[in-house]
Amino acid sequence: MLVKPAHQSQGIGSLLLDNVIKKIEASRFKEIQLNARLDAIRFYEKHGFQQLGSEFIEVGIPHMLMTKNIG
Repeated sequence: MLVKPAHQSQGIGSLLLDNVIKKIEASRFKEIQLNARLDAIRFYEKHGFQQLGSEFIEVGIPHMLMTKNIG
């Protein structure tokens, strides 16, 4: 998920992520894992995600695996 820089800091990403989390919780999953760009780690941490493992490259961009327990 990416919100264009011109539209960041307006709550759009938080709204999208909160809705995705609610849908996943309703499906009775227990955990969410995602690949976060390094510059988005703080955003996901604010939503309760934790870093897991080491930095890796995906599509030529440094990422970090992140996880959140739900349900």
